[in-house]
Amino acid sequence: STERERERERERKREQEREREKGKEVVECRRKVQLVVTRKQVQKSTASCHS
Repeated sequence: STERERERERERKREQEREREKGKEVVECRRKVQLVVTRKQVQKSTASCHS
């Protein structure tokens, strides 16, 4: 894995910490995303929660 990939992993972990603080908002977001995924069966839509 390159330097940039490690940077992204660190960013991801920071985002996860923020998500824990948000809590309910994130749960709602994931719920909406799951509905979109089940309807359209597109996994890319999960990125909308993180990016």
